[in-house]
Amino acid sequence: MQTSSAVKGETIEDSVKVFEAYANAIVIRHPQVGTLQKAADATPTIPVINAGDGIGEHPTQVLFDLYTVYEKFKKLDNLTVVLVGDMLNGRTIHSMIRGLSLYSGNTIYLLSPKELTLSREDFKNFSSREITLIEIEKEEELPKNAHFWYWTRVQKERFSNLEDYEKVKHRFILTPELIKKYAGKDTLFMHPLPRVGEIALSVDTDPRAMYLTNQIRNGLYLRMALLALTLGKIS
Repeated sequence: MQTSSAVKGETIEDSVKVFEAYANAIVIRHPQVGTLQKAADATPTIPVINAGDGIGEHPTQVLFDLYTVYEKFKKLDNLTVVLVGDMLNGRTIHSMIRGLSLYSGNTIYLLSPKELTLSREDFKNFSSREITLIEIEKEEELPKNAHFWYWTRVQKERFSNLEDYEKVKHRFILTPELIKKYAGKDTLFMHPLPRVGEIALSVDTDPRAMYLTNQIRNGLYLRMALLALTLGKIS
């Protein structure tokens, strides 16, 4: 935004109308929730793809994350899932819960500091779908043999007070010891990246670690497919 006409006061509606004249599709990442909907409403003739909507959603990330899970288990229903980190501000967390709620029988454990639990409104809304949400506060409450663990960072940029961030940034760290105690032989370890210390480097060589391998590759392919579908190149 700092290098665009938004600095001069241009509205998002005007910005995307200009892009609409140039392009066949628009991909936007924006720090404010709701901006992507404004952009889509302002450009009725071309598609707008959400590449990150503040603390709201990050749907393309979760498309390839879920595909990574599907590659392994050949299903997206009746899964036991562990989500770890910032439930309150994590846009990938929000999209992951929403994505899993499209399939029946999924149970999701939400491990986070008390300060970063899912908002009560989101918890209520997601719980009304075909999923079971279980909030936990300690690693000792992790279910054994979950299908995948989705570790996320505590987002420094969401804190107005640095001391508050320092208190919670490394509350939960994925280590080989934790894996040995609670993971199953097929449990996948995933992360949307970037990581900032919440996964030990020694986990990287575990064949179940997907965050620097399968997730990255699938991101390329899934986004290629999304653009091709959006532009009518494939059906």
